[in-house]
Amino acid sequence: MEAARPFTPDRNVVTLAALIARDQTVELPYYLALALDNGVKPAEVSEIITHLTFYTGWANAMHAIPALGAFSRAATLEPISSRPLRVRNFRSTRSRKSSGRRAGAPRNA
Repeated sequence: MEAARPFTPDRNVVTLAALIARDQTVELPYYLALALDNGVKPAEVSEIITHLTFYTGWANAMHAIPALGAFSRAATLEPISSRPLRVRNFRSTRSRKSSGRRAGAPRNA
C-alpha cells in the first residue's frame, strides 16, 4: 500500500484554483482551511481569486470571496502591493468633450 503524499502549498494552490474555476463553493471552505494550514498565505489566495477572475469569469471568482472572507476575519490580509490602487471615475470620462469623430472611425496620425 502506498503512503499518502503530503499536501504541499503548490498542490493546495492548484486545488483552490480548480475549485474556483469550476464554481464548487461548497467544498471551497474545507480546502481553503487546508491550504492555510499548509502554508498558503491569505494574500496568495486573494491573488489567486483576482487572477482567476480573468480566466474563469467574474461570477466564479466572486462566489469564492465569501469563503475567503470567513478566514480573513481571523487573519489579516497582507497587501499585494504597497502602491494604492487607482480607481478610475467613469463619469468623468463620459463627460469629456467629444473628439468630433464618430465612434469606430480610425484616428488620423
